Amino acid sequence: MGKWRWRKSIKLAPGVRMNLGSGGTSWSFGPRGGSISVGKRGVHANQSFLGMSRRVRLSGPPRASETLRRGVPTPTQTVTMPATVVLETDGTLRFQDQDGADLSEQLVALAKKQAGDKIREFLQEKCKEMSEEVDAIANLHFDTPNPRVTPRFEPMAFLAETPQPPTPQKLGLLDRIFKARRARIESANAEMFRKHKHDVANWELAKLDHIRGQEERRQLIEKRIHSELEAMVDYLEETLQDISWPRETEVSAEIRNEGISVYLDVDLPEVEDMPEAIYVMPQRGFKLSRKALSPTQRQKTYMAHIHSIIFRLAGEAFAALPKAQEVYISGFSQRRDKSTGHEGDEYLLAAGITRADWERLDFSPAGLRGLDVLEALTRFELRRSMSKTGVFKPVQPFEPPH
Repeated sequence: MGKWRWRKSIKLAPGVRMNLGSGGTSWSFGPRGGSISVGKRGVHANQSFLGMSRRVRLSGPPRASETLRRGVPTPTQTVTMPATVVLETDGTLRFQDQDGADLSEQLVALAKKQAGDKIREFLQEKCKEMSEEVDAIANLHFDTPNPRVTPRFEPMAFLAETPQPPTPQKLGLLDRIFKARRARIESANAEMFRKHKHDVANWELAKLDHIRGQEERRQLIEKRIHSELEAMVDYLEETLQDISWPRETEVSAEIRNEGISVYLDVDLPEVEDMPEAIYVMPQRGFKLSRKALSPTQRQKTYMAHIHSIIFRLAGEAFAALPKAQEVYISGFSQRRDKSTGHEGDEYLLAAGITRADWERLDFSPAGLRGLDVLEALTRFELRRSMSKTGVFKPVQPFEPPH
């Protein structure tokens, strides 16, 4: 029985650079890989990709080379210092230098004045990300696959290009006359062809490995997941790893009965992992409006989330394993025993589902979005003791027969 763990994190602070010098103060705002610089010398766009970078001048006074005249000094070169904009949990922004110290109010005001649009774009982007995260927590089941669609092998092309033969250096008149010069050129040409031969050999080996890997993949999907238990577990693990889980989720799997019965144990997230607030972008200003969620609201979000997990896992198992006819899922959480003070596992939710009953649901996008996941699970063998506000009492899990 294997265990898998997935994590997802959201980065809320893009990089911001502050340039200070006798020539004035300028700012660069934006995430790593792209930014906007604002300063006395104008506005520049900074872009980088795979280690390469460029700086494009967008506006501002002419360059020094264009305006340099006798008796007019050139501006002093600026010194770059890293700084950061941080979005706090209360929705406010903090501007910090490379040592984590807050910048002065004057510099913060200057940044907001010169790059206010870019800062607001950053706030809008993060507000959208956080809203989408809250939606994903409650609606993980929206992307549940159709169980009637059998896994298909989709070949991948070998994209590496064939190494092109080199162009040898031709011998000139002097090269033909002087043996030493001719020998150097002939040696260099021979080395180029030797390297090309080596590159072609490596390319052919890589292509052969790709072909073999594709054949193994085809065998896995078209044959092995229909008959071999080990292949079934591997493919189900791969399928679950491809999901972007909103919160840390750990799953254990055991397949019995020649692939007919699937047992999943799920270490569920905790209610403390649920969002503490929702955020709204205001019409003005540089602060997100934060609305704290009450304990009851967080508990209801948790209730929706763990039901959505159970539903999604059932769907993924039936879709990934064509031979599976029954899936048993038991979700547990860590609770503290009030009589001993020790923390232990308590099962909060368990469902036993047959393929025949599962396939009666509507798995179209509209069907899944119109589905109440709490009610949908009651169509199956459901073990659940839950209050209206989402407070759970322990239940018995489904366990494989000994």
